[in-house]
Amino acid sequence: MKKTLAIILALALAFALMLVPTTASAGQTVSGSGSYNGLTYQVYIPSSYQAGTPVPMYVMLHGCTQTASSFASATGMNKFAEQEGFIVLYVQQSSSNNMNSCFNWFETGDQKRGSGEPKDIYNIVTKVTSTYTVDENRIFVAGFSAGAYMAPVLGATYPDVYSGVLVNSGGAFKSATSMTSAFTVMSSGASTASSTIGSNIVSAMGSYKRVIPCIVFQGTSDYTVGSKNGTQAAESWAYAMNKIDSTVKTTGTSTNGTSSGGASFTRTAYTNGEGVEVVVLYMISGMGHAWSGGEGYSYAYSAGPSANKLSYEFFMNFWSGVVSAPSDGNTEGGGTTDDGTTGGDTGSTGTGSWMDSLPGMGGSSSLPGLDLGGLGGVTMPDLGLGDLGGVTMPDLGLGDLGGVTMPDYSFDWSDWTGMFDWSSWLDGFDWTSSMGSWTDWFGSMDYTSWWEDYFGTTTDSWTDMWSPNFSGTGSYEDLWGSYMPTL
Repeated sequence: MKKTLAIILALALAFALMLVPTTASAGQTVSGSGSYNGLTYQVYIPSSYQAGTPVPMYVMLHGCTQTASSFASATGMNKFAEQEGFIVLYVQQSSSNNMNSCFNWFETGDQKRGSGEPKDIYNIVTKVTSTYTVDENRIFVAGFSAGAYMAPVLGATYPDVYSGVLVNSGGAFKSATSMTSAFTVMSSGASTASSTIGSNIVSAMGSYKRVIPCIVFQGTSDYTVGSKNGTQAAESWAYAMNKIDSTVKTTGTSTNGTSSGGASFTRTAYTNGEGVEVVVLYMISGMGHAWSGGEGYSYAYSAGPSANKLSYEFFMNFWSGVVSAPSDGNTEGGGTTDDGTTGGDTGSTGTGSWMDSLPGMGGSSSLPGLDLGGLGGVTMPDLGLGDLGGVTMPDLGLGDLGGVTMPDYSFDWSDWTGMFDWSSWLDGFDWTSSMGSWTDWFGSMDYTSWWEDYFGTTTDSWTDMWSPNFSGTGSYEDLWGSYMPTL
């Protein structure tokens, strides 16, 4: 009998192991701990990672009773990160903070900047970004269940840190302020209007407020977190973004679709004045309390649209689109604008600035550091301007014309040109020579052709870049002074 029982047990274990998803990949998982009030973490590093090359990072917040490891298995995020080449940071709650290992999204002390779990998680993020080369303009926070209620809290309290929010089976920012009210919210949604929650989000952002994209996944058959929560999470974020950029719509446009796994869903998108999607809600028919498109056997709905893939594409496309040099001279980025249209400005961090797309800018919001790529190493000629800055222009192939660096541009352009007789310098140079002439650099003096070579489009020309419409905070007017040069 004992032998028979042993065989049955062995077969049962073998069958159970067959159900466990294979999440191993070529990357590496590193665990960490520190003075984070009981919180620990795991970091997944893809095999393609190279120190010195910035990569995006997801900050993953698990649900109640989950661990960092089980959450990684349920979501399959490590496999996707290996494919796309980004880092994943899993923050793990301690049972000493919450008996069910839930993030305390409903406690008022854990809903503010510089306090509680938002601060502790921020300290972990800072630790990881100081250890690995993370693109700090591409840090996205994603959560499931309790973690999905905490994700908008982090996005609202640290908008200068997080560049995107993913809510999967969770709800709106600060929709509950006690454990008792949390159960009511999970069942029926927040009693506070989405517009009011939106105002609360902007208040929490404070002086760091900016437009941040948010994507929500919610199941219609989720009996742990009612579907109203997903709708409120999307609506309230849209209201908040509208208060920052008035062109963001507070009413979404819905379309129906079917995932590759056969799950039907309704997709609702909230766009800005330029048609860029700022908030997206996937309401998935028949999905319960699970990670949409997950690969695990627990808290995962493999048939659903992939939260991993769709969120990553959404975030990256949003920031890629808003940093492109605009074709109409109006759009400037992903946050509020200078001229009343959609977009952002250079801001204090440069996050979302269209200037990030200029070659060699590296996400900087200032002009120093321009590297036009492969044009050489000879500096511009000595213009006799004195010590006006420390930015060296690229090698234009003009020969040995001097060694004085160009100014830092923090002055009026007309003041600079008034100090130097350009004609005397230009007279000494053969502009049409075949060796290192302006013709070679700009492409037969065709600015549009040159721009296309470096930016991949002919519509975003120098004319657009220098358009007088670029005015106000973060514009070329600020960088060059009150005088706008004409090409």
